[in-house]
Amino acid sequence: MTQKLCFAIGLTTLICLTLSAYLAYSHDAFYPHHREDLRKEEARLTVVFITAGFVVLLGAIFYMVLRNEKRESQRTHESEQDRLAGAANEAAHVGRATLLEGGTAEATIHAALAAYAKRLEFVWNPASVQVVGNALRCQIGGDVIVVRIFHQADQYKIEVKASRDEVTAGAVLEVVRDD
Repeated sequence: MTQKLCFAIGLTTLICLTLSAYLAYSHDAFYPHHREDLRKEEARLTVVFITAGFVVLLGAIFYMVLRNEKRESQRTHESEQDRLAGAANEAAHVGRATLLEGGTAEATIHAALAAYAKRLEFVWNPASVQVVGNALRCQIGGDVIVVRIFHQADQYKIEVKASRDEVTAGAVLEVVRDD
């Protein structure tokens, strides 16, 4: 369950309890013996214990629901991050291999994006993007991928970052090339 759904359930429960209090009060108008029961000392203590037990039980249920929601959200976040990290790492390795073979920045970026798409079994058309410079940001499926190539003297660095929703992962590899 999402946090919004938990909030909606809690709000609905609170409204139902409020309406139940009204119904209990009107029930007392028809059955005045309840009022007399609360005037007795031993009945008053019983009612307090029952009410306290109900409130504690309701609080425990809400706590467990929210705790399980947090765990499930964390598991989903971790699995999504692992998926993105694996695909970004593979794309960076393919881009590194292309750079080592003497490929241009454009060929390296295209190779890295193709490897990313292949890893996640997405259909990607290389002609759909045009590389200008040493970096490219594009979307494959629901993932946003940024591929950058840094060049200084004979040393290259390829950086692949992938993100989806609020989850981000990346890989950076260095390449020394003899041009």
